[in-house]
Amino acid sequence: MKDKKAFTLVELLAVIVILSVIALIATPLILNIIEEARYGSFKDSVYGALKASKIALANENLEDYPNTKLTINFSTGSNVSKLGLNGSIPKAGYLVIDEEGRTELLISDNRYCAKKSFGDDDITIEKYDAANCKTWYKEDILNGADPILKDNLIPVIISDDGTVKKADILKQWYKYENKEWANAVILKDGKTVESDNTIKEENIKEYYVWIPKYAYKLWNVDSNNTENVGKPIEIVFGEKATTTGTDNGDMYIHPAFTNFNTYGIWVGKFEISYDEESFTKKDTFLKKNPNYSVATDSSKLIVKPNTRSLTNKKVSDFYKLIKNSHQDLNSHMMTNMEWGAVAYLTYSKYGRCNEKTCTEVTINNINTGYYRSSAVFSGQWEYGATITGCAADTVSAGVISNVNECTNKYNTTKGYLASTTGKISGIYDMSGGNWEYVMGVLENASGKLYSGRNSKYNSGFKGLYGCPTCNSDTSGLTENTTGLDFPNNKYYDSYISSDEIGTNVWYKYTSGKLGDATKEIANTKENSLSGDRGLWFNDLASFPSLNATFFIRGSRYIGGMSSGVLTFGNCTGISNKYISTRSVLAF
Repeated sequence: MKDKKAFTLVELLAVIVILSVIALIATPLILNIIEEARYGSFKDSVYGALKASKIALANENLEDYPNTKLTINFSTGSNVSKLGLNGSIPKAGYLVIDEEGRTELLISDNRYCAKKSFGDDDITIEKYDAANCKTWYKEDILNGADPILKDNLIPVIISDDGTVKKADILKQWYKYENKEWANAVILKDGKTVESDNTIKEENIKEYYVWIPKYAYKLWNVDSNNTENVGKPIEIVFGEKATTTGTDNGDMYIHPAFTNFNTYGIWVGKFEISYDEESFTKKDTFLKKNPNYSVATDSSKLIVKPNTRSLTNKKVSDFYKLIKNSHQDLNSHMMTNMEWGAVAYLTYSKYGRCNEKTCTEVTINNINTGYYRSSAVFSGQWEYGATITGCAADTVSAGVISNVNECTNKYNTTKGYLASTTGKISGIYDMSGGNWEYVMGVLENASGKLYSGRNSKYNSGFKGLYGCPTCNSDTSGLTENTTGLDFPNNKYYDSYISSDEIGTNVWYKYTSGKLGDATKEIANTKENSLSGDRGLWFNDLASFPSLNATFFIRGSRYIGGMSSGVLTFGNCTGISNKYISTRSVLAF
């Protein structure tokens, strides 16, 4: 009996052991199955809500879809009933479909968190974490026009001394109400953010600044209103940015944003530069660089402070260089209208103005070449490149030449005054520095674009020659059939001018457009203009003409002329040693 009982006990223990082993093996499997089911249910809930939201919006606004907007708040129940869902309804978070059909969402169930910003292609689903499942920082006054990030564009906060740190986008990293514009950087290949979120300057390839979508109050549609000269431009951001008309006093959505159907654009913080280590030595900094013609590799484009801006390129070459640099981010050469968008935000209470008056942006007066003197080096350019991010001692100080560094850098007290905000977060080199080509060009009444003055002075784009013989008789116009085709009209602004060579219609402001900072910023009535100083702050105005068909913005060295954010001039589109340009991202 004892033996039999002992055997039975042994068997029982064996069974218990076996069952324990089976439990150890089966429990994780069962838990995984449960976890996968929960994950699948949450994922189905998120994607189901997104699909239902799109259907609801389309059904509600069949004629206007997707030019309307829908916001669903699952936490409060706002608009949830519109989805017609049963059972699988998210319990917390929100979902937004904007006017362009893009989506943003943040949905959680305390187990998982689904996130997608307007700039993301896909929804990211991760295990719930209270710290990471918070909504992105948004500023109320932007009304939804907060920065959109994508791919390798890293949000940053720049300290007054120039130290760059990756921003925590769950916390405040910009505040336009305080003139603190959002900044982002693109790193050089293979470079990363430090463990403390610091980003070394030598690892940064490009800096960009966010210009949010806005509407502004029209004040000088006919170029004859002298009452508001130099006064703050009234601006409303984001969803509240609507057009009510085209007369003085009406609100008008700035065309730079409707052009790409975007909630904002990322603008190069400095004029473009090139990785000079690839074709020159630093000890030739002040000399004419014979290798500018080989600056054709878009991967070596940089947008940084304390570098020599890239000059001496045709408009078509600048366009190709920038267009090919970040095609996934829709990189392109700045248009004349985009320049106007930055200029108007600059001269608002969010830039260089208080409630009643505005302060002019300080000039970058650095010229690495010589100025009205004999050449110091053999072959040196009279007007060399500028050094990006520099500032003069005073708003409109004269040009300092033959220098390879600046006294007032962008990260100094005087340096901030050369930015569009008066703070380090703003955009630099828009007053002074080099002239900057923008994509703004004349066209004829038939819609054909002018590629330049003649076969010698041309932009490299195909098109009409504006002034083959440089006189008022344009009957001999010829067409340039070689070179680069002009891009889609989203990437340039065209103008029709009644210009006659040698007359004052070069300064005819009515040839400009609303928003491009030409005709609206006249400081005197058009019919009383004399010369070329008819803009706010006495800035230079010289509209493109048939012998110089492209816009240039921001500066003028020759003859000691005034420089300013509102300054505009003209050129043939040819490579020029004192003309650079600027990069813009719009996606």
